[in-house]
Amino acid sequence: MTIESHGKDRYGRLLASVEVGQDDVAHRLVADGMAWHYEKYDHNKRMREAEQSARAARNGLRVDGNAVPPWDWRKERQHRKESVKP
Repeated sequence: MTIESHGKDRYGRLLASVEVGQDDVAHRLVADGMAWHYEKYDHNKRMREAEQSARAARNGLRVDGNAVPPWDWRKERQHRKESVKP
């Protein structure tokens, strides 16, 4: 296993690439439909294509055609909280 650090995000979390053998773990998770690719912060064409393939094959969390990415879920939740404030 190889872990390559890419610094930290604005919350202090470690950003890193993880490989097991020749397999990029993040790519495998996205390709298998077990993770989302957040294109807003990562413009990696290979990851975008892996997510599109997972979506087309309805792999993993894409089995539900109505699956909501976490950033959209948080935005909607925040919007609901703000609309309820007196």
